[in-house]
Amino acid sequence: MRNFFSEFISNKSYFKNSITFFLFFAAWGIWWPFFQIWLSSKENGLGLPNTEIGIIYSINSVTALLFIFIYGIIQDKIGINRILLVICSIITSFTGPFFILFYEPFLNSHFYIVSIVGSVFLSSGFLAAMGLYEAVIEKFSRAFDFNYGKSRAWGSLGYAIASLISGSLYIISPSLTFGISSLFSMTLAIILIFYQPIKENKLPKQKIFTDTAIKFADLSHLFKSSKFLLFVLIIFFTCPLYLIFEQQLFPSYFLKFAPENYNGEKIYSIFTSLQVFIEVLVLMLAEKIISIIGIKKTLILSLIIMVLRIGLSILTDDFVIISVIKVIHAFEIPIFILSVFKYITMHFSTRLSATVYLIGYIMIVELGQIIFSTPIGIFQDYFSYKTTFILLFLIILSTTIGSTIALLNDKVNSPLK
Repeated sequence: MRNFFSEFISNKSYFKNSITFFLFFAAWGIWWPFFQIWLSSKENGLGLPNTEIGIIYSINSVTALLFIFIYGIIQDKIGINRILLVICSIITSFTGPFFILFYEPFLNSHFYIVSIVGSVFLSSGFLAAMGLYEAVIEKFSRAFDFNYGKSRAWGSLGYAIASLISGSLYIISPSLTFGISSLFSMTLAIILIFYQPIKENKLPKQKIFTDTAIKFADLSHLFKSSKFLLFVLIIFFTCPLYLIFEQQLFPSYFLKFAPENYNGEKIYSIFTSLQVFIEVLVLMLAEKIISIIGIKKTLILSLIIMVLRIGLSILTDDFVIISVIKVIHAFEIPIFILSVFKYITMHFSTRLSATVYLIGYIMIVELGQIIFSTPIGIFQDYFSYKTTFILLFLIILSTTIGSTIALLNDKVNSPLK
């Protein structure tokens, strides 16, 4: 834990990038855990059915897909540069006004128009931007010699702290969560624009751009390679379905079993915060876990955790166990994200790392959500949560088994292991 904080003093690039993570995820975490609940709740939200919620998630994913592709190509061309992050932080500074003055008042009366406009805002500032923040800071971590996992942990810490207070704020008024999100984002924009660590100024700009510049031929070769296509298929049939389970289905499922004499939204926010605090601790240990069992095995382990969470949700109606299932999510996120980064860096050119991550992972996840969100929402409306969970369980389990063969083994004596 001491090293977690001490590097703030010794490495100012680590400091700026960690604060960037903290504020971005705080700005997102203050409202995002309750987005599905807000859309579906008749008492404290918009009261939309699962079919329309699925449509919103699909439209968001379509738009995010476009932004991810644009962000990925531009970022690999400009190299180690935060200009896109500055733009994203300025966009999210308008979260409060956007949701309070536009999205909430007009979504029910002009559903498709508002959903499309909303998807542009959400995708450019949050959904597509998350992968951009991660890819950019991963490049900075290699250029300025700091531990990416520790820096990313500050993002989880920001999300946890924001989630902890979001439940109480949501009960008072959902508008408060959107307004505070704007404050976090404005602070982030100011830091990104005006604070420049001396250490980062010492790296020659020529080296920054020359070493990372890519050509169309590089992308053409990448998209045709079998190792890239297999990686994409594994991501496509696991992550989008798991995120639909976690974001689109599980929040309402959780509230369904909450004790009647307690406020379900507040309980959910507490467990979300607990989950993310554990996530911070796991992120601090993730590098060690990967170094012990290897990148491929860690990636497969994270897929097994996905299967475990959905499987347990099928088997139980006990609220205590369902709460534990919520917290288990904390063990999947850190090791999955870090092992994906290390798998990409080990098996693909480092010059293309942002492209592979944003297009081969983030973009494919969004594409999967485009394809699956609405059908799964309709399926759940006609059947039940558990029947839907069984479908997701079987697909992800089959893909996890296939990944043991399809994923490349770790390179012997690789320093990235």
